[in-house]
Amino acid sequence: MSCTFPGLRVLIVEDDALQRRVLCARVADIGVAAVLSASDGHDALRVIAENPSVNVIISDLDMPGMDGLELVRQLARRGSRAAVALHSAMDPELLACAELMVREHQLKFLSILEKPAAELGIRRILARACRTLSTKTRAPRAAIAEGDVHAALESGAFVPYFQPQVRFADGRVVAAEALARWPQPGGGFIGPDAFIPVLESAGLMPAFTWLMFDKVLAATAAWQRAFPGVHVAVNLSLSFLARDAVAEQVTALCERHGVARASVVLEITETVSMTDVATCLENIARLRMHGFTLSIDDFGTGYSSLLQLVRVPSQEIKLDRSFVAGVIPGSRAALLLEATIDMARKLRMTSVGEGVENHAEWAFLEGIGCDVAQGYFIARPMAEADFARWLEDHGGVWRLPPEPGAEPEPQIACLERAR
Repeated sequence: MSCTFPGLRVLIVEDDALQRRVLCARVADIGVAAVLSASDGHDALRVIAENPSVNVIISDLDMPGMDGLELVRQLARRGSRAAVALHSAMDPELLACAELMVREHQLKFLSILEKPAAELGIRRILARACRTLSTKTRAPRAAIAEGDVHAALESGAFVPYFQPQVRFADGRVVAAEALARWPQPGGGFIGPDAFIPVLESAGLMPAFTWLMFDKVLAATAAWQRAFPGVHVAVNLSLSFLARDAVAEQVTALCERHGVARASVVLEITETVSMTDVATCLENIARLRMHGFTLSIDDFGTGYSSLLQLVRVPSQEIKLDRSFVAGVIPGSRAALLLEATIDMARKLRMTSVGEGVENHAEWAFLEGIGCDVAQGYFIARPMAEADFARWLEDHGGVWRLPPEPGAEPEPQIACLERAR
């Protein structure tokens, strides 16, 4: 048989000998030339040490000796770059917890493969592994000197990338979230998780926020000439909102760029609790009075809570990716999402599902009445010019691709091409 997935080196970890042989055979029959096996976590670590090219691990959870949970922990400690799928028939709540553990260990998570593993499920996991392992990554994160960040700020090196938000009802692009990036001379970029803490510790966040806001509004004014209905979403931290006269300054900046306040969504990020509560609330109230749309970002995490729905006059709620990822119908995460969306509807708020990465997540959120989706399934964050072209190419409307069916996916040799 031809090799459909030539770049994959798959390790099956399963204590039941019969299931292990069957799964190995099915993976090989689908088109993986290199298929290895192990009977538990200890055996898997030995196989990986002898075969460091292993890049996909499909592991059971409940095994004697070293179980799948400990194997995940050991893979993370060893800095494994392999993508992981869990092969199990255990309770969905437990599987959701195990998935979250894999992600928290910063390992590449593929999916849950139910027992007994069907060919279509295996094929989807292998195709996803190929895409995941061939995706270009951003510049490696390293310690960043305060002086370098200050120089980047002075030169205006930070730029906004834009990720579209699409309405479930008709596929219309309703907004784009602005996300900060720091392009590097050798290619790639540094993400905000690396440089934002340095900016905060150096007291440079206000200057950074104004720089980004200025660039974001300039880009918005340009694309709104062709697509006036596409709004822009900008993150504002509570520490920024704790400054005097912020509302007036934000309003003046919009007027200078000719961007209508009604087309600007201010996402209130809650990585820290409100310090100067009175000033924060004054600015929030003024921004709402001036016609801006207020959104509670990452709802359900950190300091984001029901209390914020009471004291922030928000019109939108963003459901954090940690709830959306791999959501299993009937699970606690699914019930929480459904209850939150129902609550948002009763409060006349728009609900936005963040981090939608596949057809199943899209279908689930659509089914429980979520209003808007954002995530890699639709598009990755793009530079200003790329986003403008993307809007033009789509005519402002994104069309849902066909759901993967029983037909084999196109042959993938992306890992070989990427080398």
